[in-house]
This record gives sequence, C-alpha cells and structure tokens, in this order.
Amino acid sequence: GKIIEGVVTKITEKFVFLFVEGLKSEPLVDINEIKTIFDLSKLKEGNKIPILLEKIEDKNGDVIVSASKAQKIKGWHKLEKAYEADEPVIGKIVSKCKGGVIVEHIDTGSLMFCPGSQISDKPIKNIDHLIGVQQKFALIKLDMVRGNSVVSRRQVVSSSKKEDKVKIIEKFKVGDIIKDAVVKGYSSFGCFFEVTTPDGTLDTLCHLQEISYSRVNHPDEIFNIGEKHDLKIISIDMEKLQVGCSLKQLSPDPFE
Repeated sequence: GKIIEGVVTKITEKFVFLFVEGLKSEPLVDINEIKTIFDLSKLKEGNKIPILLEKIEDKNGDVIVSASKAQKIKGWHKLEKAYEADEPVIGKIVSKCKGGVIVEHIDTGSLMFCPGSQISDKPIKNIDHLIGVQQKFALIKLDMVRGNSVVSRRQVVSSSKKEDKVKIIEKFKVGDIIKDAVVKGYSSFGCFFEVTTPDGTLDTLCHLQEISYSRVNHPDEIFNIGEKHDLKIISIDMEKLQVGCSLKQLSPDPFE
C-alpha cells in the first residue's frame, strides 16, 4: 500500500526489471504498463520509477507492484491539494466523450472529466481548436472512492474575463468622455456600445432615456450597427461591473 521507488536494472521486450532495497526478489512491471506512463526511448538502466507496492510476496514468492497505480495515487494527491487550496490546474483536452471531454492533468497524467456545459462561457459548435492546448481548469468535484475528478474551463474563462473587466472599469470615472464607442446592438430599453481600451474591450449601455432630449421609441431610430459615437459616463457599478453612458448629456439641455 506504499509508494516506493524502484531502480531500473534491465529492460526487455516484455518487462522492466526493478531493484528495491529490502525486498526478497526483483519486482517487474509489464512493458505495456510502462509505455502508458514513460517515454521508453528515454528510459534507461539506473532510472528511478515510482511504484505502488501491492504485495511483498504472492503465492509464487513474487513481489507485486504497479507503476500506473502509483502514478494515479500521486496524481490524486496533487489534485486534492489544488482542490483544497482552490487553485486551478493545468491540463489539456485529449478527447471528446459522451457529455463532455476528457482532460489530461499535465503534471501527473491523471485523466479528468469536463462536462460540455463547462467548456466555455458561450456556446461553441466546434472545440477542435481547444484539443491538445495546455490551459487552466478549475477543479469542481473530487470523488476519491470512485476515482473521479470533474473540472471546468468555463469558470477560469469567466474569472479571467471578470478580472480584465475590473481593470478596465477602474480606469474610468463618472463624467469621463468615451471617444468613438461602436454601436453593437439594441434592445427595447437602450443601445449597447463597445468601447476599445488599451486593456481590452468593454460593453456599455446607453439607456433609452439618455439617447436624446426628444422622445425616442427605439434606438434603431437614431443608431445603425457599427456607427461610432462619443459618450459621457454617468454611472459606474463595480459590483455588477456595469458602466452607464449618455449621449444626450454631451449636448446642452434645449429645455433650459
């Protein structure tokens, strides 16, 4: 039940022979098991391999060890530490499966499951560009009994976007004039603009009542998608990370 280190003494077509001080006989590991963990071209005599000691002596007098189980346990301990510390792990998507994708933990080779709903913060039809790319994942569930670990890419993406948004908004203050904001879309209650800054882009809303001093029934009466307009910041909400703007306040009030 303990993870120990074995020194490689011989490599054959079928087995890797190991020396462990204190054991009666040399443990050996199937070459196919070793292939799933190590690059055989780099494995040489004298290298150390972590193995799980399953039996000191079976009915034939052999020592039973497992390299793959040792790796899984070591990997699990690292995942547990990351989970307890609420830290992201580095992984890469290696394959698609029913309901999501399989993610390989770069540090240990442990396989984790990422549900389809946790891949991105917006719908993605094709994820081929994400396969094989090293990226951060948040650990959202660990079940040691079943040996299952569930991760989320979506949480990391959303969190980084939030951090970026905070940095952008912190540089603005009420009364600032935004130059060349681009009309992005409409709704019944206002017009959405995209603001480009050195730190990234920010979406901001110009409420229907802030478009003009005259009555406006719908923003499409005034704006066209892609147009550029200057805006005045009239509200900043750091909790909701929202910036409110006005077009009409850049002009004098005609009723005064």
